[in-house]
Amino acid sequence: MCAGCDRWYELHAELNDELGCKPWEWPCVARQSPKRAGSPAWNEDIAARMAMLDDAARARRTASHRSKSGPPMPPSLTRR
Repeated sequence: MCAGCDRWYELHAELNDELGCKPWEWPCVARQSPKRAGSPAWNEDIAARMAMLDDAARARRTASHRSKSGPPMPPSLTRR
C-alpha cells in the first residue's frame, strides 16, 4: 500500500471513531463516491453521513468567514 493510502486509512479510522460508528460500518465515508463505497445496503447511510459532514464543513467555513470579517451588521444598517 502507498503512503497516501496508509494515511487515508489512518484518518478514516480516526473519523470512524469520532463519528461513533460501529466496526461493521466501514467505510463510514466513501473514498470516491457513495455508489462505489461497498455493499448497496450501506450506500444510503454513507451518502447521508457524507452530506452531514459536507454541511458541517460548510457551516464551519461560513462561521470562520464571519469571525474574520467581524460581527454581522444589524439589518437596520444594511438596508438602503
